[in-house]
Amino acid sequence: SCLAVLDGYVSGEVDFGTRLARASATHRLAVQSLVERIATAALDSSSTAVVHLTGYSDRQDAPGLTAEQRLASEAEMSVKRVASAGNWFVQKIAAIAGPADDSSQWPRILIVRSSCGAVDLVYPAPTGEPQRMANRRVVIEVFASNMNAFLEESEIIDLS
Repeated sequence: SCLAVLDGYVSGEVDFGTRLARASATHRLAVQSLVERIATAALDSSSTAVVHLTGYSDRQDAPGLTAEQRLASEAEMSVKRVASAGNWFVQKIAAIAGPADDSSQWPRILIVRSSCGAVDLVYPAPTGEPQRMANRRVVIEVFASNMNAFLEESEIIDLS
């Protein structure tokens, strides 16, 4: 399996590609390599890959909002982040492995999207924007079967 975390979203930002474009060249290459490795599952009939993307938000602390409005805002931002990440991965994998089927999937690649709002914060009580940016993130987990590109038992890619 492989785990990568792309944090550092600015307040209100949801576009995965925009956030990734601000990352270092090393981190951008690591994500591109990950996409290429995932795409091998579509090209090899004995391989499968599950890509689990999870979007997170920072706490919504705007004054004047009810608790329900805060939760709804946090949920909305994490849903938009993971939707953007999912679309980005589909486009990049399709560029290598060909287009997905009507469900935006390939026969041996499954992309699962989930969102967590402001749950499981890196900094539960952030003291400034850098800590808030660490809370705003997309977690990428890849679970592969019969893929030489993912031979290590567990791999962590640091994108921060």
